[in-house]
Amino acid sequence: MRLTLTLRNSMGALGEAQARLAEWLETAAVPSRQGHRIELVFEELAANIVMHGYPDVPEDSREFRAEIELAPPGARLALEDDGVAFDPREVEGKRLDEVEGEPQIGGLGLLLVRRFASTIAYRRTPAGRNHLEVAIRLEDAPAAS
Repeated sequence: MRLTLTLRNSMGALGEAQARLAEWLETAAVPSRQGHRIELVFEELAANIVMHGYPDVPEDSREFRAEIELAPPGARLALEDDGVAFDPREVEGKRLDEVEGEPQIGGLGLLLVRRFASTIAYRRTPAGRNHLEVAIRLEDAPAAS
């Protein structure tokens, strides 16, 4: 089962896509805990594209694509955009035990993605597009490093 979404670079469009994903997961009878993992990984990665991928263009002026596929025992999420080159594997993420004091917004998204991913693959296409593919573990298993 597969869902393909085309999003514009705005938080409003992201919210609409999240609602469509939640509806699709419910229709596909994905258990709540596992659906939450898929939603979280999608939200974190798509929000990064919206907030950081297009720094010099007006909001809601560009499109990017997301594809979510249920592939037991997990799921696959692929995102493709023409924004700023960004390989999330090259970013050294924080660890929860390194976060001091009150939780803050930002900085933990890639940590959560890594926690739920079994593999993360990135490439910059010859056409200058970011292509990110994440295999999401739906059962407890070792996380991607």
